[in-house]
Amino acid sequence: MGTVSVAVFACYMIWKTGDLTPLAYLIPSVFAELATATGFYYRKAQKENELKLPHYLAGQNTTDDVDENIQ
Repeated sequence: MGTVSVAVFACYMIWKTGDLTPLAYLIPSVFAELATATGFYYRKAQKENELKLPHYLAGQNTTDDVDENIQ
């Protein structure tokens, strides 16, 4: 909510004063926040996959053995 408030206030002041200088700070800060959030998300997903994949692969190996015995 804080980011949105700052962006709305900055846009209002830009419109009121006609000065586009604040955009030089707002645009990079939005992308920096997005990059940080994306990095944390992918790191979290990597850790989750490190936990899930061994269990999944172990399940695949037992399923393949059962299929070979049926044929």
